[in-house]
Amino acid sequence: MATPYLDDPVPKTVPVVRRTNDLNLTFRDEATYLLVTARGPWDPGAIQRAIDTVRREAASRGYARVMIDAWHLEPARYGHHKYSAAKQIAEMWGRSMRVVFLRPPEFQDGLIENTANNRGAHVAVLSDRDTALAWLLRGEAPNWGGAREEDPDQAGFFGPVWNPC
Repeated sequence: MATPYLDDPVPKTVPVVRRTNDLNLTFRDEATYLLVTARGPWDPGAIQRAIDTVRREAASRGYARVMIDAWHLEPARYGHHKYSAAKQIAEMWGRSMRVVFLRPPEFQDGLIENTANNRGAHVAVLSDRDTALAWLLRGEAPNWGGAREEDPDQAGFFGPVWNPC
């Protein structure tokens, strides 16, 4: 299956590759968001490190919006691996980042976005790049100093539920 953005023009910057065990992350600056490409096997330890790496890379480049092309990331073997990753996404990214994952439809079950968003994150998992980009750029960019655990009405378990519309 082809990656949805391969027909895009030449990248604006030279991509930066970071390896987390066998998981490869490539970072590319776009005009209003950071594009991350993730390839390789779903290893729970590598996924945890990747979540931290994406957060640090976005912060160092000044992005609050991130598109992660995970089209060629192998699926998780067990649901609890996805659940653990989603909890970590909510803890590390919280409301400070708006992140959309591009995944094939057959790998989308709602577990990651529902778990992360119910804990205060801004996450969507979509298969169409145009829809994903529209969701990512909709509304104001999250604030790096945004609501966190100290404000239970804005973050954590009582945070907003994801609505793709």
